Amino acid sequence: MKKLVPSAFALALTAGLGQASEDEWSQLDREVEALTSSLSLADGIGLSGWLRTNYNYSSDIDVFFDDGGGIDSNDLGGFDVSDARLIWDGSHGDYGFTIQYDFAETGDDALLDAFATFPIGGSITGTVGQFKAPVLHGAAMSARDTFFPYKTANSQAWTQRDQGVMLSGDFDTVGWYIAGQNGTDGQGDELFLAARVEVTLMGEGAGMVEGAYGGPDSPSGTIGAAYYDDGEASNSDGFTVDAYFASNTYSFSGEYVDIGNNTVSRGVGGYGNSSSSSAANAFSGAGALRDDSNPWSVAGTYMFTPDEWEGGVRYQDWDDANDTTVISVGVNRYIDGHDLKYGLHWTTTDNDGADVDLITVTLTVGF
Repeated sequence: MKKLVPSAFALALTAGLGQASEDEWSQLDREVEALTSSLSLADGIGLSGWLRTNYNYSSDIDVFFDDGGGIDSNDLGGFDVSDARLIWDGSHGDYGFTIQYDFAETGDDALLDAFATFPIGGSITGTVGQFKAPVLHGAAMSARDTFFPYKTANSQAWTQRDQGVMLSGDFDTVGWYIAGQNGTDGQGDELFLAARVEVTLMGEGAGMVEGAYGGPDSPSGTIGAAYYDDGEASNSDGFTVDAYFASNTYSFSGEYVDIGNNTVSRGVGGYGNSSSSSAANAFSGAGALRDDSNPWSVAGTYMFTPDEWEGGVRYQDWDDANDTTVISVGVNRYIDGHDLKYGLHWTTTDNDGADVDLITVTLTVGF
């Protein structure tokens, strides 16, 4: 993350003005003072971002196109940019803000995070604006910091943002979150509500990174549970349970989600509405799950060479009408952590319809 300091702007303005007159210097002093005053509203401004590009291949997925003589199709075998993120954040005293934009998306989907944080008292913090609902730990992770090139079907769904307000805090080893967001009726008065509790069972607890890279020397772990309900969509309530354990050598995670009777059909939490431009992300199944189901997943990774080579495997059961299960196997080569890494991943589905295999090669570059 790069920091911009107000004094740097003042230095830039004064460069090359050694021959200025006394009046000009006086005017410059006033301009610099005004600029410094306006910039001092921010204690620090941070700029960060990343680009992820993929090559996806599958002889089981058709890509349709118009070749000038009508609609034709080829096997999937091409490139895409799944993420092109820019994050701007800063603070004014105890108040902060975060804005995240994805240039790989279009329209309203391109603006991801746009929220402010403010202190309430003690360990309690308020958040207002556009942000993810506090439902799953995997969904809360940044896409840059995941081991697999796409999240689980459940986490992918809950990465969708909505506008609202959230309170969060902690008591020793227990963290909590309560949020009220617009929900499926937009700015109507029926809100989407979510509450989450996380308990640190050992060590430092779960970090915001999937896998073992950068993990603690001793094993650390957290379990969490959440409840959600959309006021506009009747019978759309459900709950989640997840667990994350990691050290700098291995990691383990698991998710279990109860999807309400009208959750997917009403688009609650982003179920059935995957906005990603990546073929691999669309393959994750966020749009394939169904109402009144219990999809779950488990995953594990192992660091073969400290902070350089990591392998992992993940199993998902979507509990859908086709009894779909998904196995993902991959390896990452870290050059500069999650800011510069390569990945080679294979994903296969098994269901009552057509089995599908997908190979994904990824490159992530961030700052």
